[in-house]
Amino acid sequence: MKDRKRCAVPGCVNHNDQGPFVGDVCSPCYSFLTGVSGGQYSQAAKNGQDRLMLIQEVMNCYAWAIPFINRHGELIVYPKNNIYLNCTTVFSRTAMENKVVSWLSRPCTKDQTPKVMKQMGESFNRYLGTEFTLEDLNQIYTYFGNDANEEWRKKFVDRKFDMAVIKELKESRD
Repeated sequence: MKDRKRCAVPGCVNHNDQGPFVGDVCSPCYSFLTGVSGGQYSQAAKNGQDRLMLIQEVMNCYAWAIPFINRHGELIVYPKNNIYLNCTTVFSRTAMENKVVSWLSRPCTKDQTPKVMKQMGESFNRYLGTEFTLEDLNQIYTYFGNDANEEWRKKFVDRKFDMAVIKELKESRD
């Protein structure tokens, strides 16, 4: 008897003893991912729908910038300045919030015109449901931007963007 193995698609609960697999992926997910008929009820299809909804929420908050998704799964938030985040690993709201904090905090505070920084900050706050000041956004970028301090950033997101997490991070370094 072969070892029981779960489908590699995040969230899929199919195991190899329940039906055919192609490599590490169950047949329904494989069918959806490769475009073969069937698979529309697979976890891969559901993940795609969920991811699209998460991306759409961000796009709505940055609509002024005319965002789009490219063929590599990157959400190009502000095409004029190539501000983007990779959405291929986003399967939950928390994951998207982590991406936004990591990759969209910088243009709120640096390397943009004052008008664009203001719009980016407003959109950042709109998506996260926050009211961060420019000073707050500077600290968020300093400590969590460019995917820095992953453990602390996850804590920051899990605690609903509590600025006290940054204070705790600073104190832990003293």
